[in-house]
Amino acid sequence: MIVSAFAMTVMLGVPSAAAPQGSSGIGLGLYKPRTDLWLNDPRIVLVDGVYHLYLQQPPREIGHAISKDLVSWTWQPGGISRGPVGSWDDKDICTSGFFYWQGVFYALYTGRCNAEDGRVQRIGLATSTDGRSFRRHPKNPVLVADPRWYETDPRNSPGYGNVAWRDPAILRNPADGWFYAYITGRLNKGPGPKRGCIALARSKNLIDWECLPPCYAPGLEQYHEVPQLLRWKDGRYVLFFGCKRGGFTHMRYVFGTDPLRFDSADPGRLFLGCPVLRSGRGMEYSSWVVPRGRGLDVIHLVYEWQRGALHRGRISLPKRLSGAPETGLILTLREDLKPRGQDAIDLRRLRPSGQWRIARDQVIAAPEGPLTTLPLPGTGARTLSVDLSVSAGGTAGVALDHKPNGDSALRVLLSSDGRIATRTHSISTRQKWNVGRRTGVLAVTVVGKHLGVYFDGRFLGNACAAKDPSTDTLSLICSGKARCAFGGLAQRTLPMAHVYARK
Repeated sequence: MIVSAFAMTVMLGVPSAAAPQGSSGIGLGLYKPRTDLWLNDPRIVLVDGVYHLYLQQPPREIGHAISKDLVSWTWQPGGISRGPVGSWDDKDICTSGFFYWQGVFYALYTGRCNAEDGRVQRIGLATSTDGRSFRRHPKNPVLVADPRWYETDPRNSPGYGNVAWRDPAILRNPADGWFYAYITGRLNKGPGPKRGCIALARSKNLIDWECLPPCYAPGLEQYHEVPQLLRWKDGRYVLFFGCKRGGFTHMRYVFGTDPLRFDSADPGRLFLGCPVLRSGRGMEYSSWVVPRGRGLDVIHLVYEWQRGALHRGRISLPKRLSGAPETGLILTLREDLKPRGQDAIDLRRLRPSGQWRIARDQVIAAPEGPLTTLPLPGTGARTLSVDLSVSAGGTAGVALDHKPNGDSALRVLLSSDGRIATRTHSISTRQKWNVGRRTGVLAVTVVGKHLGVYFDGRFLGNACAAKDPSTDTLSLICSGKARCAFGGLAQRTLPMAHVYARK
């Protein structure tokens, strides 16, 4: 039986590739089957205490992994492959919506064909009894865009040039017993760059589908992707969606009491996202909310450098969903991944240099030059937490892989003006957040060349080095001529044997 009261989806993206033969342990935490690929759009179904992760991978197919904690994943055979030559889905398949019902996994997946040069998206159905081996339905495609409300011809799609019909997230509405699919579509009228909407369809059996008018059409973007509908604990509904707006890539949400209609005058609240970088991409996207224990966790996509550019490539560590829809939903560091009291670093064993000293359980730096660092013990995937304070004119934080010349693969620095910035080898991946304080608890999760950044428990964003660090050294870092104080220093090893399975 399924534990979750809501259902799942998987979105359109770019290829990745199958896991290497004989690889059973995959990356734990930041999940990736191989070092030379990138994957897309994680979607999860919880069945009998096991999380089934479905994601897009090359060659344009859907892969599968399982976990019991959202941290350690094991790759599974099977999945869903492209159709035979000449079929409606022979070019690629992607963006699948998964739902478990009465012992069967139902996958609504997006397909495109070579005959149309991939410019038209349609949705087909595949089913499985074990979550691994899926069989296509003979009536595929089972769900196509309806011209009464949506674009159906790529030649009549101004500014887009394709038929958007993907990302079907499935919900069974207990009020009427219908299954509803929430789909990335485009209206058939209005300015081309603002036709994006969340289309709606319904079915009694998950096989025969009827299109309905859109449930959300704010008239703001080209598309609203990777939707998910979540039934909130008080009976309201939260609709998550991705978009690109004002130089930012966002995951946003709207909420209401009717799962079939949301206020299109509401532009949505920011839930996850960051500025578009020089590469034209953001750092995190495509979130998915899943039940864990008595609360909700979130995983999302993390971008990384490959061949000189940022690509979607990893699955984030899980985060805890906090807050309320009306006051703001936020992400926080999960409690079991935080450093604990027993993880405190013994400051007496740090042996600081002349520029550092230990005073009242704090490490204090008063730098005389532009930069001073203090290497910390430990290697591998971990969480570092430190209570830091910066006086006027200074910056302080942590650095990964400190170099003798003062450079580092990744830095996370709090400045005295209340801003946190990440700096990397590549200027195009700099991130900034205004936290409004020059004291607080800075926490970072470190996995390979990635950092997840948290301040006072709240998730701010990710950073990624353009090059792999040559060492795995973390350092406290202080610059300027200001006094910097570090207290409550603790470091916890994350439960990861490998970040990914190597070739």
